[in-house]
Amino acid sequence: MNLGELLPEKLRDEYATRKIQIGSVIRMYVQDTNPPKEKRFVIVSEDETKVRLAVVYFNTVVNPNVNYTEESRSLHIPVSPEGRDYLSGDCFIDCSELLEKSKESVIEYITDNPGELLGHMSDDDQREVQVKIMQAKTIPPYKKRRYGFA
Repeated sequence: MNLGELLPEKLRDEYATRKIQIGSVIRMYVQDTNPPKEKRFVIVSEDETKVRLAVVYFNTVVNPNVNYTEESRSLHIPVSPEGRDYLSGDCFIDCSELLEKSKESVIEYITDNPGELLGHMSDDDQREVQVKIMQAKTIPPYKKRRYGFA
């Protein structure tokens, strides 16, 4: 338990609502991986209704069974924990896929688990991720348009 979890729920909810924004890095158990597991992700955009968030996952390695072409491997940005308090080791930001999360569910999760809001990605890192997402032929054009990447 961390200190934030001792605060009243109303304060935790206000904190989560204020802090869930583009660039926020979160650790959360997700169901959209095989197998489901705890993942770190960064919020890269939200739809115009402000209901859905677009996120990309951090991976410890680039999986050669899924990313078997040089083009798909090039959509993974290598990052180190240096200057990134939200990371505990070297990893890759997977820009080959734009995943969607309910903004409400992420806020609820951070309200209940404030320690899982790990930090905020730098502007330079955010720009690099945005460029890779725009270059990714693996992301459908409709999804890129929905989140402002086309």
